[in-house]
Amino acid sequence: MENNNFAYISYMANDRDIKGVLMLNYNLKKVNSKYKYYVLVIEKVSKAIREVLKEHHIEIIDIDFFKLMSKFTNNVELIELVLSKHYYGKYLVFNQKQFSKVIYLDTDLLLMDNIDHLFSLDCSENLIYMAYDMQLAVNKDNHPIVVFTRNGFNSGVILYSPGESLFNSCYTKLLGLTIDQFRELNTDQDILNSLIEDKHIQCIALNPKYNIPPSVVYDMMAYKYIDKPYIIHYMLKPKPWDVLDCMAYGENNVFYNNTSRHLHKLWISTYNEMMETHYFSSSGGNNLYAKEYHFGSFLKDDKGISVDITPIPKGNSI
Repeated sequence: MENNNFAYISYMANDRDIKGVLMLNYNLKKVNSKYKYYVLVIEKVSKAIREVLKEHHIEIIDIDFFKLMSKFTNNVELIELVLSKHYYGKYLVFNQKQFSKVIYLDTDLLLMDNIDHLFSLDCSENLIYMAYDMQLAVNKDNHPIVVFTRNGFNSGVILYSPGESLFNSCYTKLLGLTIDQFRELNTDQDILNSLIEDKHIQCIALNPKYNIPPSVVYDMMAYKYIDKPYIIHYMLKPKPWDVLDCMAYGENNVFYNNTSRHLHKLWISTYNEMMETHYFSSSGGNNLYAKEYHFGSFLKDDKGISVDITPIPKGNSI
């Protein structure tokens, strides 16, 4: 599997997902992945966030989304609507033909172990790999159950070989919709699953351990459906960065169980470890401390602004 033409890619539609991207960049290094991580950004990602990505040595793939979509439709209103929904730029990653094989990663993931071995799976331009989507529900006795949607896949983790066919299929399908039809979509998965159903794409199911929500990890291991989780996908609220920013509140933002709570805490611990490594590990730098302290007044006259200062003796209370 020696191939430097393999890559991990994430997608940013705006500035919102910067914490997830920084975390994945660190996370891939921590699990000793030997393949590079790239982030595809579109025009709504700010210059400040691009500078942060460069500071962390994350390679940027810059795409003018509006201009590219204009090749598929002249419906400006639809393009603007697609841009506003954020998800649908994800299909841009399918056209990165500079790579022979890619693992796409959503930004709300935590890698528990190295997944480089997935690159050994065979795939062609119209053969991709995703895990089945799953939904939490209750049975007739009102007990919680997990439902695997065998006619639907989750696009949080995708293994594929880039090419124009897959890329064109996604945007031809998406931008061929009317605005009313577009508004009926839920996420980018709807288009992918529709193409799979119509046999434009063949999808092979990955084991759930490569894309599993934190709420079901304990049960999946207890029932021996998985041996261990490789990728935790924080599909539902709260996102780990919501907890980190103290923005997880309300009755809909509770943890489903103790394992979910632990895995959110693990994401935050790993993020803080990344911060410590990047910003605080070096003992170098300047030691700039004031040698004197003064009282001062800023004075303005015809000649401009001047400062009148009086030294404060040591030991005196300010």
